Amino acid sequence: MKSDGLHHDRKPSKATYMVGSFRRRQSAVDVLHSMSTPPKTPTRRSLSLCGEDNVKLKAQTTNAKNDSEFIQTKKHIGPLFPKERTIGGISLTNIKFICIVLSVLLACLLVQKMPVSKDHTTESNNATGANMKHIPGDWRPADTATLKKYGSNKCNIDRVNADDLTEEKFELIYRLKKPVIVYFDNGAAAWTDPSLWTLSSLRASYGDLVVGSGRADDIVKNGGNGDIKTTLNKFIELFMDDKSNNVAEPFYLFDRNFYKSTELQHSIKPPPYFKSQTTSKEDAIVFLGSSLSGVTFHQHADTWNGVIFGHKRWFLYPPDQTPPGGVLAGFVPTDWYTMVYPSLHPEDKPMECMQNPGEILYLPEYTYHSTINLGDTVAVGIQKLLPVTQYGRTHHSMMRPGVFKILKDEYGTTTSDPPTSIALITFLKLVAEKPDNTELKYKLAGAYAKVGRMEEARETYNKVLEMDPYFIHAYLDFATMLYKMKEFKEAEKNLLAALKFNPKSMEALHNYGLLLTNLGRFKEATGTFKKMVALRPWKKGPRELLAYAQGRAGDVKGQQATKNTIEQLERSGKIYTQ
Repeated sequence: MKSDGLHHDRKPSKATYMVGSFRRRQSAVDVLHSMSTPPKTPTRRSLSLCGEDNVKLKAQTTNAKNDSEFIQTKKHIGPLFPKERTIGGISLTNIKFICIVLSVLLACLLVQKMPVSKDHTTESNNATGANMKHIPGDWRPADTATLKKYGSNKCNIDRVNADDLTEEKFELIYRLKKPVIVYFDNGAAAWTDPSLWTLSSLRASYGDLVVGSGRADDIVKNGGNGDIKTTLNKFIELFMDDKSNNVAEPFYLFDRNFYKSTELQHSIKPPPYFKSQTTSKEDAIVFLGSSLSGVTFHQHADTWNGVIFGHKRWFLYPPDQTPPGGVLAGFVPTDWYTMVYPSLHPEDKPMECMQNPGEILYLPEYTYHSTINLGDTVAVGIQKLLPVTQYGRTHHSMMRPGVFKILKDEYGTTTSDPPTSIALITFLKLVAEKPDNTELKYKLAGAYAKVGRMEEARETYNKVLEMDPYFIHAYLDFATMLYKMKEFKEAEKNLLAALKFNPKSMEALHNYGLLLTNLGRFKEATGTFKKMVALRPWKKGPRELLAYAQGRAGDVKGQQATKNTIEQLERSGKIYTQ
């Protein structure tokens, strides 16, 4: 196996596939910093002829003249040294030397008067938007502040050279077992044509193509699809740098049609071991986002993800360990990293690594994962549509949105058991198989509530929150159940707990605002809905809720102003989704 010269040992984790030693090349942070290291410029010390050394040169000139005269007076040396021609009594040798000295002095004067060029690389790292310096492909690197806050050289995921990984070895060690990052001596050029993925190339070839994008949590809630549809050019021009007054991360292009509807599908040629051994159909996703874009924790069938430009920081948990904070977009990645990650016990920390340009990450099915992009990042992922393991198939079936209605449609005429009972039995089996998985327990609590076993549901919700106090959606669903039981104070208590752990949770703000509205506390509801509008200014729904609460609170003027704003935004095309 090829060596990259760096070897790191680490203690094996409790997770089943967090084992073994790993190797890494130069860290992503090192790479990024090397991109921003300015070239050395001449200093006054390097211009040695423009200072003290100039005096030495004059002395050498004088000595040279004396030596010449000395040679001419030595008659016994005459035959060996023919007499030089002179001009005005000065030898041609001395004239040449004096010319050289004068040229050097003139050059020194010019250099001292020249303006010193600014360090454009450093400036670009501290800039944002269009002023940032572009890296290969015309994409921009992450600025220094972003790297300092979100960058890392930590990597506890296996990283191997593509030439050292055979199909047999991949099947034996990694397929459906544990993740691995594969790097190539020739970078992304080993498996695609990077020139096709540059900013100028994508805009020229596909600028008018309609693509889907969204925020990290909205993408997951929409089943892994961007919910805002624009052209690629409009996304790049308007959305890649839109942080909405710094209250949310940038938009992220997350599109499942782009790849298959363009010639780009013929440009990807990964190593043969990434081809699945199953008959499951594949989905292809194109990813494009600026620094701090990404996607929240989620899981799905077997997949690999290749970065062409930029850097992608990964956080992974095995299928039997739900990420702290839960799933269903409890936290966007940057908030999870700043609000949850620092407080985690070492045993609860994720597997993590920075994926560099040209590297491909393989993820076994149902590995929980979340990402933060550093710098403009262009990537492509090939994902299996259906799982192949028994656990994966059962999990996929039971985690579908509206699973109880689906089960009713599937089993309503073929079994005497109600769908809710089928779901309850299935979740009980899954929890028995993976007792430490809080997501499964959370689903079990919901199944208990569906069949009317409220005390068991209450006990299970409390258990989930005891295991993971950051599980935002457990608080929300528990509050919904308590509200239906007319335990309004307990319901509010759980919603406030969710907002304490994540004050920027749109779902928590939405549910709390509705609770306040239903309880007739319209003025408080108005304040809550205003927070939603600040977090998602391009959405129409939060503004409509705000207008309703303002009207019920007697703020007719405020209500009309909100309605006028909605109309103005719709006319200007600045409201994109409900």
